[in-house]
Amino acid sequence: MVCGGDLGQLAEAVGMLAEADSVARAHYGAAHPGRLSTLLDLREAMQAAHMQAGAVPDAPEVSAQYRSRLDAATQDAAVIAAALAERYASQGDVLSATLVAEAALQDVCPLLPPGAPLTEQLAGVVAQCVGGLSPADTRVAMSRKRTGGNLRSIAKEFTEELGVYALGRRASKLDQWNKGQVLAPVLQR
Repeated sequence: MVCGGDLGQLAEAVGMLAEADSVARAHYGAAHPGRLSTLLDLREAMQAAHMQAGAVPDAPEVSAQYRSRLDAATQDAAVIAAALAERYASQGDVLSATLVAEAALQDVCPLLPPGAPLTEQLAGVVAQCVGGLSPADTRVAMSRKRTGGNLRSIAKEFTEELGVYALGRRASKLDQWNKGQVLAPVLQR
């Protein structure tokens, strides 16, 4: 989580996170949820750098570069969240699909242009799934929507663990995604 710092430190953080995302993209592919956690960190660092550069009188072109890169990372994060929500919806897990889509609408989509197709796609997933929720699941979805910041916790579930930590555990959501298996629900009950 990036909270501030001078522009040089932010530029260094953006560079490292961009490199980590590049490695993740090469390893997993463009629309893979294994990239989501790194992308959210990268977006946060670029947003801070964009704001910091905008405060420096001689740096409008630097601010514009960060804004452009921020827009691209936001688009990538929304594409991944949409793919994840669609995957949950296709396997009949309407609560998980709703939670992922709502989290993306809340955490990522505000930075997309108004009326962006991805925003419409995610809103469509919610509209399609919300009717299939039980009253208890509806309460869960509404509660999670109020707390915010849920996309980061969902992304964490798709972050690769070191092999030594994964020994003896059930298949992770990342493994399930990679093998085309049914994904475990976002919320374990």
